Amino acid sequence: MKVFLDNAAFHRGEWIREALEGWARRGLSVGYLLRYSPHWNPMEGVWRWVKGFLMPRRHYRNLAELADAVRLALRALGGVELVFQGEGT
Repeated sequence: MKVFLDNAAFHRGEWIREALEGWARRGLSVGYLLRYSPHWNPMEGVWRWVKGFLMPRRHYRNLAELADAVRLALRALGGVELVFQGEGT
């Protein structure tokens, strides 16, 4: 399986580089989109809907509260939550 990431700094950070070998052993390879290619990245449209229409515009007290709001918004779009367990997750 191949996963494509955008070029955000956290997608190219040290923890990703360290995890690549372990992921490859499990059959996952990582590719990167062009430097600026929102039209190739469907998540850009999803995040626009999540941030612009589905999440209340407010201050979240902590990361857990923000994560809950994001999960709720993604579920409203018909998304499912995946939980990865094991090495490198």
